[in-house]
Formats: sequence, C-alpha cells, structure tokens
Amino acid sequence: MVDSLQNNLLVDFDPYSTENGASDLEAAKAEMQQSTYDSDSDGVCDDPVCQEVLTFSDAAAPYPKQLALVAQSLEPLGIKLDPKALERTTMYAKCEDPNTGWQLCTATSWGKDYADGYTFGPPLFSQSAIGPESCCNDPMVGATEAMLVDRGYDPVQVPSAEQQIRRCVPLTADERFQCWADLDRYLMEEVVPWVPYLFDNNVVIFSSRVTNWSFDQFAGLAPLDQLAVSGS
Repeated sequence: MVDSLQNNLLVDFDPYSTENGASDLEAAKAEMQQSTYDSDSDGVCDDPVCQEVLTFSDAAAPYPKQLALVAQSLEPLGIKLDPKALERTTMYAKCEDPNTGWQLCTATSWGKDYADGYTFGPPLFSQSAIGPESCCNDPMVGATEAMLVDRGYDPVQVPSAEQQIRRCVPLTADERFQCWADLDRYLMEEVVPWVPYLFDNNVVIFSSRVTNWSFDQFAGLAPLDQLAVSGS
C-alpha cells in the first residue's frame, strides 16, 4: 500500500532490498532453491509449470517493453513466459476473470478511491473480491477449495488475509493505521500475491498566477471549485 495511507509506519520497510536497488540473480536463485518447483536445488525451476507461463499484458506503450524486460529477468530462473499483449480493457477483463487460467498479469495497476488503507485491503485481497463476478482480487487470495474447483482449479490450500482484513475494518485512528500496516507486511512477506513494480508520483506545474490549488483525493485531480487565479 502507499506509505502515506498507513501514516508512514512502513516508510522504511523494504523486504526485497538490494544494494543500490540493483537486480540480484543469485538472491533470486537462492529463493528458487527453497521452492518445490526446483527439485535439484540448482536455483532454476525444473517443473513443467514454469514453461509457457500464460501472461497477459497491455499492448499499449510502454508495456510491451516492460514485458520484455520481465521475461528476460525470469529466464535465468527457468521461467519462460507465453506472452499475450492485449487491448487494455480486454487485458483487464481477462486478468479479473480466473476462468481464463492466466498465470501472470504484468500491467495491472491500482489506485485509491479514498485516502485510507481500506481501498487496498478488501478490494484486492478479500474473498468477496474474487471474480469473475467481482473485482479485483485477481490472484484469488483466500479462495476456498470450493471456489477454486468452481473456477476450474485443483482444490489446494490458498493463503488468506480474510481475518486480518476483518480485524482492520472497524478500527479507527492509530489502531487502524497499524492494522493496515501489519496487513501490508503480511502480504509482502508471507503471501506475496503481487510483485510491486512501481509507484507513480504526479508532478503538477502551474503558473505563478495561481493563488490557490488543491488536490481532490477521491477524483485524483484538481477540484475546479478550489482553484483561484490572480487578475494581475
């Protein structure tokens, strides 16, 4: 989640940190060695599921170049993608529908509707947000075995954030900030349903004649009724 929505409690939290933020293939291989997908513990996936990984991405720029970089980074780990670049609305429709059998969606994004951790927790990681009828728990965090079978998957145990989310919702003030921060840490360290690629910062440049400017947290734009311009 965005740090400011958690009162900056996790502003220094970086569970995947590397020196100077550089890629670290050996660290990635060390993680793969601990996986059941690496039977000989050489840091390379040797399970068939790592071949032809069905991947949906946005066909518009710059996402094809982004997808190429992701594919290039995964190959040394034995993971080979089967990329499908799609028109944006088609891509989102497929990524939000678990019945399409996708394994990776590389261009999905999320923004808050309200400046609170609630706009990241329940909509993205609760059972009620699992498609195809709902949005937007695309990786199906917390799916029951029955839900998986209904969507064409094997009945396996899936990590859940249901209890943590329910605990956070009724809290207020500092307790609420801390609860969402704890959920964020749990998702990043234990569940890892998404790999955060980047956070966008919008830079707004305006004339010195603008004497009042504000930002509408809901719309994500400047509210026209709060703008003022001098006549000089």
